[in-house]
Amino acid sequence: MSIMRILKSTKCRLLRLGIYFLFTAIAFSNANPASAAGITYGTNVFIWDDATMVAAGSLTTNTPGGGPGAWTLSLSGASTHFTFVSIFNTSNQPGLPDGASLSISELNVTSQGDFTTPHTFTVMLSDKDFNTPTGTPLLVTSTGSVTWKGGTILGDLGLLQSFADSGNALFADLVTANAGASSTPGPQIALRLPNQTTNFQPDPATSVLDRIGDFSMSIGVGVTVQRARAQFNVSADNTVTAPEPASIAMLGIGAFGITGYGWRRRRQSVEI
Repeated sequence: MSIMRILKSTKCRLLRLGIYFLFTAIAFSNANPASAAGITYGTNVFIWDDATMVAAGSLTTNTPGGGPGAWTLSLSGASTHFTFVSIFNTSNQPGLPDGASLSISELNVTSQGDFTTPHTFTVMLSDKDFNTPTGTPLLVTSTGSVTWKGGTILGDLGLLQSFADSGNALFADLVTANAGASSTPGPQIALRLPNQTTNFQPDPATSVLDRIGDFSMSIGVGVTVQRARAQFNVSADNTVTAPEPASIAMLGIGAFGITGYGWRRRRQSVEI
């Protein structure tokens, strides 16, 4: 089956996953707590089962650790449709000269319970007060992968998107449209292949951040599955680096090309 045919057949899944991202954003859109040392659940990290946030009381492991430049938060627990272990969230806030970064790794999930309809597992991570690397513009890069366990289930897929905000707000642009926020093109998509690891595409996804001071970073990843006892592992990274001038120039050319291609397609559809 061709990739295009798979994408067409999963259009409703993409819409559903996009709606869940919207619901989760609305659910805490009025909350932007002050930055604290380290990353904690309910402030920097949220887990969702469909449009329902997983309560802190449902976590069997909720362990913050690390220190400046290497903050960590380990989570495990269960929700109505998923059990999850070893969700390892990291932030190198306030950043390092070679880059600022957020990551979600070791995310091992098994679906459970009633699966008469598909269900979606979502993790969101955000941190603020990054001051390194210095300078502007900066390059935002989003990468990640899903390792699928078992056979092919048409419609299983993952979505990933990363953000950075010169306004230094938690979950900026993932929650509200901030004028200073930059989101990577997307969402990036990882389709299910039997017993294989698939990278989120495009790989990588990049954008430019025009920073004016300290900035925040956010990353959201969600996976929709069709049946119980489905297993998958996810890793995702958001990095902000000081790029070479040539990289910024090429990124600008690429964005111009995509815009031109979209205009051409619209013009052709009008003529038809």
